[in-house]
Amino acid sequence: MQPDAAPSRSPLAKATAARHQRDWSQKKPAPPRNISPMAARVVGLDTRRSSSVSPKPARLVSSRQRWAHSVCSKRELEAALQDDSITAIETDLIWSTTQSAVVHAHPPQTTSDLAFDAFMDAVTTSPQRKHIKLDFKSQDVVQPVVWGLEKYYARALQARGQHVWLNADVLVGPGSSSCSFDADGFVQACSRHRAFSSLSLGWTVDVGLGHSYSVDHVAALRALLQRHKLLGDPRLAISANLRMALRSSGPLRRLLDECRGELLLWTGVGEPPVAEGLVERARRVFPVDRLALDVCSTTAGDAMAQEVALSIYRAWRRAGALVARLRARDADADADDDFYDRARRRPTCCRG
Repeated sequence: MQPDAAPSRSPLAKATAARHQRDWSQKKPAPPRNISPMAARVVGLDTRRSSSVSPKPARLVSSRQRWAHSVCSKRELEAALQDDSITAIETDLIWSTTQSAVVHAHPPQTTSDLAFDAFMDAVTTSPQRKHIKLDFKSQDVVQPVVWGLEKYYARALQARGQHVWLNADVLVGPGSSSCSFDADGFVQACSRHRAFSSLSLGWTVDVGLGHSYSVDHVAALRALLQRHKLLGDPRLAISANLRMALRSSGPLRRLLDECRGELLLWTGVGEPPVAEGLVERARRVFPVDRLALDVCSTTAGDAMAQEVALSIYRAWRRAGALVARLRARDADADADDDFYDRARRRPTCCRG
C-alpha cells in the first residue's frame, strides 16, 4: 500500500476525523492494518481493546498537585514537561473544523498547533510523569477522545501510573443560563472507558458575578450521579470553582458525605489568582484526603489587589445587568403603551 501523502497522519488522527461525524451506536470497525510508530510505542503493537485492562479504581491523587494551566500549544506543553515542579497538566479540547481534528485550544480559539494525538504521545513518553486533566469544551469531541485513549494510551497510562480526569461542565451553575452539554450523554460516553481515568463533572459558571453553589445546583448533580450509579464510585471528581465553593461550602460538603468521590477545586482562564491563604482555607473546610486543587495562587499582597479589582468588576457587571433589566422592562412598557395607543386611534367600526 502506498504511504499517505504529506503531511502524514497517525491512525488515531485519521480515525478521529472519520468518527467525529459517525453514529457511535454502530459497531466499531476492525483495527487498521498499518500501525504508526506512535501506536507501536504506546501499545507495543497490541491492538486488543483495553477492556482487557483491569478496571481497578484509580487511587485519588494528592491535593497538593502543582498544575500547568490551559496547556494548548506545543511550546506550553514542552515547558510543562520540562518543569520539575509541575506534576499535572490541564488542557482544553475542541474540534477544529479547519484542521478536521481534535486539537487543544480554549474557546474562542478554534485552531492550534497541538493535536490530541501529539499531546498524548508526548505525555506518555516523557521521562517525567505528569497527571492529566482533559477539559472538554464541546460534546462532539468526547467520543473521539475517549476512543483514542482506550485504544492507544490506556496501557501506557496505567503502566506509568498517570491519572487522567475527563472533565466537562455538564450542568447550569451559578451566574450561568445555559450549558451546551448533554449531561447524561457525556457520562455514558466516558463511563465505558474508566479503567484509566476519573470522571470529573461540574457546572457552567460566571465567576465575575460573585455567586455561590446553591442547594439546587448540587441537587441537580446528585440526581445525575444517582441516575448513573456513581455516588459509590471513588473515581468520581466533583469539579467546582474555588471562590464559589468557599462562599457557601455546605451543599458541596453534604454531597461529599453522600459519595465516595473527590472534590476538584479550580480557578479558570482569565480569573485572578487566589491567595495561598484561600487555598489553605479550602484544605480546612473540605476533607483534605479527598481534595484536589487545580488553581493559580499568588502572594497575599498580590491577591488582595486582584480581589479588589475583581470586586469592582463584579459591581460593574451587576450594574450592567440591572440596567439591561430596566431597559427591557421599559421597552415592554413602551410596547404596551404603543399597542393601546394604536387601538384607541382605530375607527370604531374596526374595533373588535
